[in-house]
Amino acid sequence: MKHSNKKKLNLNLSYPSQNKFIFFIFIIFIFFSISRSYSQQTLKDLIKRSEKSVFMVLSYNAKGEIISTGSGFFIDQKGIALSNLHVIKDSKKVKIKTIENQYFDVESILDFNVGLDIVKFKIKNSNSKIFPFLKFAQVKAEKGDEIFAIGNPDGLESTVSNGIISAIRSLTNYGSVYQITAPISPGSSGGALFNMSGEVVGITSFVKQDSDRLNQNLNFAIDINNHIFLSKNLNLPTDQAFVNLSLEDFVAECVEAELAGNYTKVYELANYQISKNTKNWIAYHYRGNANFVFQNYDSAEKDLLNSIKLNNSNVWLAEDHNTLGIIYRKSNNYKLAFENYFKALELNPDFSNALCNLATLLGVASEEEKDSETIEMIEGFYTKSIYLDPYQCSEGYKYFGLKAIDSDEDETAIKMLTAAINTQHDEEYLLDAYYNRGNAYFEVGDFPNAILDFKKCIDINPVDAEAFGLLAYSYIQINQRRNACVALNSVFEIAKNYAVRSHVLVLAKKLFNENCN
Repeated sequence: MKHSNKKKLNLNLSYPSQNKFIFFIFIIFIFFSISRSYSQQTLKDLIKRSEKSVFMVLSYNAKGEIISTGSGFFIDQKGIALSNLHVIKDSKKVKIKTIENQYFDVESILDFNVGLDIVKFKIKNSNSKIFPFLKFAQVKAEKGDEIFAIGNPDGLESTVSNGIISAIRSLTNYGSVYQITAPISPGSSGGALFNMSGEVVGITSFVKQDSDRLNQNLNFAIDINNHIFLSKNLNLPTDQAFVNLSLEDFVAECVEAELAGNYTKVYELANYQISKNTKNWIAYHYRGNANFVFQNYDSAEKDLLNSIKLNNSNVWLAEDHNTLGIIYRKSNNYKLAFENYFKALELNPDFSNALCNLATLLGVASEEEKDSETIEMIEGFYTKSIYLDPYQCSEGYKYFGLKAIDSDEDETAIKMLTAAINTQHDEEYLLDAYYNRGNAYFEVGDFPNAILDFKKCIDINPVDAEAFGLLAYSYIQINQRRNACVALNSVFEIAKNYAVRSHVLVLAKKLFNENCN
């Protein structure tokens, strides 16, 4: 089935007079000459201009011993600054050290957000010193943008690294984050991530290292726009602020438990917090997620609705609406599913998983014969979802794989279905992906891989007569008749206890008579 989305364009181009045109070209030339000259000196000049605004953070225990170091930066000339919360949360006392080797005490914590890992604080500035501060970017950074970071990795002061934004992601415990190629290390946390105009676009926050991939670290920075959620003015001494923090600090344990797949612990942690404070929306969020994993959908729905109702920060709202959409889709309540997916996308238009889920819902809820407009929407949502996050939309890959099979584009089908399999862990869901990829391998003459896929189908569903039949057919193509006959006998055994399509039995008997007698 092929669909053509090509449209004829009616271009009405008018050109300026020759003199105006020459002047126009001259202006363009001057503009790009200036831009090119500027870009050649940007990084060096911007580092000089920015590094005095970034400082080292030193955290002390009750004995006055340094327990950790990190980074931070000024956002106000009077000494207001930002950093990551995890840099200072276990401290009894906090100091900063500027690039000019001056030390200042942190006087008070103005606000913090556990989920976003951001803290805003004020330093003690008895001499009314004017501090160099950084400006926030007015335009949100985009994938592919050049960036540079300044921080203090492993205590190495004012270290600069540069690279690009390789992806923009939404992570449950951090909200909107930038995945960057600029290297960061412990001690960089809380430092500033800059665009090439010298404006702050993010806070360098954490590194994910996969030992199986050697030194290919994944570096992340929190979107600086998340600072808007620091709207309170607590103005608490450091030790008192961390008493308050301890009441919310279960989030880190929940995240750790989620990453380990221990949702029983997530449930217990969240349930305990709710028993202490029935208006703790973060706890409802986590307990709702745990109930969802346990397939306690009624309880998950109630928890997520409470999370949404009590949440006044907008953090994780999109995730909660997306999960509710999945719950309603599973109960065939397509109207509420649509509403929640659209709400999730209203809150975060680049939410890859919500785009994928909306496309899948359109495919399920639409009439069997979909009109061209619906097909265009489905494919548009899938395409954008995969572009935003190649690992979040197995359904999209499978859709395009099956479409390629319908068009006899078997090589493309193999690539798409392989991507679907690699991004999905639910074996029941993958059964038809393996089956169709096996057929595509068969069509291109790659019988060993076809055999592997049909065997995988049988592992998932041991009474899959069609998979046994195609397995036998594949064995015959490479002259392994004994294995083919064993597979064909399995078809006949399955037919004794289960309904088997007539054409499968007819083909199995034909192959058996030709190869096994």
